[in-house]
Amino acid sequence: MRSLFAGHQWGNSWRNGIYNYHHFHATTHEVLGIIRGHASVRFGGEQGVMLEVSAGDVVVIPAGVGHKKEGSSADLQVVGAYPENTGQISAPGQIQSATTP
Repeated sequence: MRSLFAGHQWGNSWRNGIYNYHHFHATTHEVLGIIRGHASVRFGGEQGVMLEVSAGDVVVIPAGVGHKKEGSSADLQVVGAYPENTGQISAPGQIQSATTP
């Protein structure tokens, strides 16, 4: 999936899971590709929409939209990436908690 994302100018990819607390990326969009397992993910804050995602699903999250894993299978694996022109990577200084004032 990383090569598929890279072929569409989504770079700085990573492979992991989804945080279990609300967070957002203030200055960049994010794409998540579910490569194994399934998860319940809430988008848009505490009152946001809950979606079920599973292997093969791809979700594009606009900059500033909070997201949180509410639950998942034990085998959940996700590939994430960011638009190449942003230079963003998934690092603690670039991820903001949705509860940050």
